[in-house]
Amino acid sequence: NARRLDQSLEGVALEKGSWTSYSACGIPYLVSGAVTGGVERLVARAPQAFRDDHRIDVRLRHEVTAVDLDAGRVEVRNHEHGRTFWLGFDHLHLGTGARPLRPDLPGIDLPSVHGVQTLGDAQHLLAHAADRSCSRVVVVGGGYIGLEMAEAFVTRGMAVTLVEGSDHVMRTR
Repeated sequence: NARRLDQSLEGVALEKGSWTSYSACGIPYLVSGAVTGGVERLVARAPQAFRDDHRIDVRLRHEVTAVDLDAGRVEVRNHEHGRTFWLGFDHLHLGTGARPLRPDLPGIDLPSVHGVQTLGDAQHLLAHAADRSCSRVVVVGGGYIGLEMAEAFVTRGMAVTLVEGSDHVMRTR
């Protein structure tokens, strides 16, 4: 939108993860097997497309670790090469994303407890689900994604228990 007002603007987008512009809503379909070919099939636009089509330099596995507003710069950690550097800016937009609320329960960080917010989460979940010893799944949350995940595991032939805190699933208010 800003480039429509000023064609000379240059953009840099820093993404801590390994993918950008992907269909998180497609993760249950990847888990069920309806989408084949790995998590890359859910990527709508790769970094090169942003560069070619929009002149936005997308840098994956880069995390902003500090902001110096007075100097107009951000400290950036390049996770792939293990180095930190400063990057200047004229305008800064922060898109911090969201983290799910995870209850402080014993075992919440065990390897068999998974979230499904990112494609990395999907990779870990798929690897665990592919283990032949995994036959029972508990899905916590009866919203859209929770129900789709429950359906995905049923499609995989697993016994699924759905846990929802409200009095019914798909509560929308």
